[in-house]
Amino acid sequence: HPITPFIKYYWNWRATHIPLFKILQSTVPEADIYHAVSTGYAGLLGAVAKAQTGRPFILTEHGIYAKEREMEINQSEQYVGYEKRMWKNIFYSLARIAYDSADLIIALFRRNRALQIQNGAPSERCRVIPNGIPVQSFLELERRPHETFNVGFIGRMVPIKDVKNFIMSARIVLNAVPKARFYLIGPQDERNDYFEELQILVENLELGDRVIFTGKVDVKQYFPILDVVCLPSIKEAQPLTVIEAMVAGVPVVATRVGDVEDILQQDGIVVPPKQPDKMAAGVIKFAKDAAFRKRCTQHGRERASQIYDLNKMIQSYDEIYMSYGDQEALKWQA
Repeated sequence: HPITPFIKYYWNWRATHIPLFKILQSTVPEADIYHAVSTGYAGLLGAVAKAQTGRPFILTEHGIYAKEREMEINQSEQYVGYEKRMWKNIFYSLARIAYDSADLIIALFRRNRALQIQNGAPSERCRVIPNGIPVQSFLELERRPHETFNVGFIGRMVPIKDVKNFIMSARIVLNAVPKARFYLIGPQDERNDYFEELQILVENLELGDRVIFTGKVDVKQYFPILDVVCLPSIKEAQPLTVIEAMVAGVPVVATRVGDVEDILQQDGIVVPPKQPDKMAAGVIKFAKDAAFRKRCTQHGRERASQIYDLNKMIQSYDEIYMSYGDQEALKWQA
């Protein structure tokens, strides 16, 4: 490289390749089936396990791991162009190794399955198994009477969730729905600097006591008083918050990320990321159109409870393990 010294290239090469050599030299414990929950180094270890033992290797990706790493690398200020290319090539190469070796490749939703195939996964070995939640525990939640119109964000207070978008939309909603109150439900200690920025934004927008930061709590305590749940995220895979809200009978306004459109379909409002005016318009629609809110709530609850049942997800994996594993060895687990 005409500008960057060779020593920098060397340390980047070492950082990317030493973990690979260690994994390739490792001896894996004996098992009937090996199951990795991402590509990358975990997927490589799964491929090594299959090569050493001849046992089946199953791969499940909640997100597209190589794509997620690419996004992080592109945003990093630590690396220059060729260094970024090196790191990205490593992760996409590891994904192809895992896809080539896996007997079955599972995605959470159709869009991610298409991305896996685009990145080299054989389509005949790709399958979709959606996330699941304990449906019954959310169906049993009973609404509690309240005088305010309560809008909730549920998640970590971190930039990728774009909580600032939610707070800015809150200012717009409050102008149109004076009785609105906003609950930010979730842990605050992952990024203290970001949380401080959220508090300053609340103060600058003069939202005062209309915004409540709950900290980490049991979300089931809050669903009975929420009238709308918002998901303002920049990136998601298959957000459980949206599914939980639907089954709990709370309508959702969410950004167009991950599997949100397929989850909500016609039973919620999908808006572009980073546009608080659009998110606010969705909340206001639910606040002022009771018939629309009721239709979304009833139909969405019924559909989500059928599709995203944790028991169905567990049954799907049980069937996979039994079909790929040693039947005699697995009988005790069945």
